[in-house]
Amino acid sequence: MTQPLIVRPQFTDCFVTRGHSLGKPYDVVTRLPKDEAIKICEAIWPARGEGEPNADGHRNQTDYWHLRVAGDNWLREQAMVAGVRIDDAWPVAFLVSLDQEHNQMSGMQPNGKSERVTHAIRDLDLSNWSFTFDDSIANYVFAKSGRKVISKLSDPLQGRIMNAQQLSAALGQNGIIKSDGTPHFIEAQMWARKPTFIAAPDVRPIVFRGMNKAAIGHDGVPLIHG
Repeated sequence: MTQPLIVRPQFTDCFVTRGHSLGKPYDVVTRLPKDEAIKICEAIWPARGEGEPNADGHRNQTDYWHLRVAGDNWLREQAMVAGVRIDDAWPVAFLVSLDQEHNQMSGMQPNGKSERVTHAIRDLDLSNWSFTFDDSIANYVFAKSGRKVISKLSDPLQGRIMNAQQLSAALGQNGIIKSDGTPHFIEAQMWARKPTFIAAPDVRPIVFRGMNKAAIGHDGVPLIHG
């Protein structure tokens, strides 16, 4: 049995959180056939991608799908270099969330067509997780071209894929909070169909349904307020 990685308490006090379609917390479009994946991208988030959007704010989702597949292939290669165990070919992306306030400000709030799932990092076996400062696709574009595609992409370690211990060390050097008082945007990538827990969490998983629902996380802390 793989021994879980041990990381610093500063990191283990955090959460990972992601928005997802109803009842499918760990599904990703890259596991689907191309045509089906593109239709889903057009339906759920048509603004994603590069280039200028059209009058409706939408971008070409066929282009986005190609970018996503290329980015995830690069991400997988780099994660393997970092010693991350790959249990599934396509990553499931999460945001590393610091606390209740950061959860609420994460931009991943649920709506009538989606939910949000959150896990405490201290409950997870992180041996099949990788991490990036900022969005992984933005890191891919930066690593390949040196071009920044997100205006806020100013964190250190751009273009580097880290395992949990490497991220913990980087946070020990740079801090979780930036000099301007805002938290670093850290993306976590789970290389598995579902998480592996090293201990029974208080809530597994924490699921949010609707904007006016409250959920209680670890230690009785409300993670979202209606």
